[in-house]
Amino acid sequence: MLRNILICLISTSAFGQNIVHESDLDLNSGGSGFFFGIGEGSAEIFPFFSDDSDYGVLCVRDKNRIIILNLEEEFSIRKKIETLKPQYSTLLGGRLNKSKLTLIYSLGKNRTFKVQEIDLESNNSIKETSFELAKKEKFITFISENNECYLITSLKNSSQVNVYPFYSESLSKKIEFQLEPIQVNGAVWPFYYVFEKTPIFISEMSPASFEQASSKFKIYANNGTIRMTMDNVYSFTKVVTLNINTGESSIKKYEKGVGSCRQFSTNSLLFEQSIFILTLCNSYVNLIIRNLNSGLELNSFLSSNDEPIYFANTPLIQDGGGTVYSQDRHLIMENSKKFLAKSSRLIAAMVVEEVGDKLVLTIGGTKELTQAQNVGGYAPGASFASVPSYNHTFGSYQSASWSKSTYFKTLLNNSTFEHFSGKVKDGIYDRVEKYESSLTRTPKIKTILKRHDNFYFCYYDKKQDKLIFTEFD
Repeated sequence: MLRNILICLISTSAFGQNIVHESDLDLNSGGSGFFFGIGEGSAEIFPFFSDDSDYGVLCVRDKNRIIILNLEEEFSIRKKIETLKPQYSTLLGGRLNKSKLTLIYSLGKNRTFKVQEIDLESNNSIKETSFELAKKEKFITFISENNECYLITSLKNSSQVNVYPFYSESLSKKIEFQLEPIQVNGAVWPFYYVFEKTPIFISEMSPASFEQASSKFKIYANNGTIRMTMDNVYSFTKVVTLNINTGESSIKKYEKGVGSCRQFSTNSLLFEQSIFILTLCNSYVNLIIRNLNSGLELNSFLSSNDEPIYFANTPLIQDGGGTVYSQDRHLIMENSKKFLAKSSRLIAAMVVEEVGDKLVLTIGGTKELTQAQNVGGYAPGASFASVPSYNHTFGSYQSASWSKSTYFKTLLNNSTFEHFSGKVKDGIYDRVEKYESSLTRTPKIKTILKRHDNFYFCYYDKKQDKLIFTEFD
């Protein structure tokens, strides 16, 4: 049984955070408390918030259950509902529509999906429906972001892409997009064969991790528009745009401007209505920023290896090493020649984050590391960034481990993209990581959520038996 909800005095520390709420959960009474029976290592928290209501929801998933906490505006718990998780299922995400919560699960090999519709005002009002993909449909991914939910599939041996939107509590009719075949190396291929890997979702609500941004196949969604990018060809980026509201689609090609180069790596990143295109060559670094709609160049930066990188606001850094045993390694490289020689051998990547009235752009290369099972980690071939996370903000924060990365950071104007000199402030994940490392015991049940333009680190403190919400301004 829940005891009193405790609102704490706001405390501020060097990491720019305030503890805004603590909920006493009364686990030690022997009752059916919030985390009673949940293994700390197996739980995951999914946050859902709606602009149409003053409260939100935290869904805590363990092996067999979903525990739903209905939160007030100030994060106090107004109601708790428990439901069974469908057997052999993966919680993909959901959406909150006033007092109705919709949760979507995948069963088996992403062929069958189950939808739970939960009335938060009635503990017993839980309705379940299920559906299956057509025989020739292939699952691409599922997006659950800012109360938008889309199941995306492709049709085998064709250029047809299907989008299943969840507009209200239930699945809406699928929207079919007939794309043009895509030309690669002089040959024309259906989209089904070209978009060959599960894309990594890049959120506009929170920064991606460097490892996620290194993917050659990325997907974005905002206000009814889905964009998929392909960087598997070194000379250009393909951007597929699907407009959910109009049913229209397009494919655009953006040249990367790779010049004469012996060794190089390229990639792109979308941010609002712009595309950032990066080339890391052993002899130069080239960043081009274009308008996503017109393709016009908005700004560009080019620096060779025989001079300092003039738009770098930080030292040139290498984190991690060639094995999992050297992950604490942190080096400052002495010159751009050494930096570019190493970076051009890695997978090019960029991460953009709004800090104050400026953009902080992290530029460099990364290499996913794998770890044999006998040293207590991922099996050979597995990596953090290659597995899609449907809890996007927290997944970005968590996926920054086990990699070798080279990078520097630059400050840009958030509209003209002009370079600013000056010191780069810590981003949200840097501050959360420092705060988490300062805790006496590293929490195992935790998440990061964004609400009203502020980030919150939510975690369960087992010793105090409390759920703590910490705000980062």
